[in-house]
Amino acid sequence: MHFTLYDSNAARIVQIEKNLQLALKALGLKGTVLSISEPPLLAREQLLSRVPLVEYQQKRWSLSPGKTPSKQEFIKLLTILTTQEM
Repeated sequence: MHFTLYDSNAARIVQIEKNLQLALKALGLKGTVLSISEPPLLAREQLLSRVPLVEYQQKRWSLSPGKTPSKQEFIKLLTILTTQEM
């Protein structure tokens, strides 16, 4: 699994990545995480009002705009994603 995190807040990106990794571990999954925090890119993509965003397989989710998604929110999202892949 490969995820991309989009956010303009560096401190929040660190916590989001930690929560995502904890959720992956809790579900027995492995994945890589790439972070993109370039405001000009986020503005061009019209994502600034939706950050933080998580991208997986070219689909983007904004779980809680302006807030750090929790481990539990990621577990719910990962459960949905892995169920769809089967």
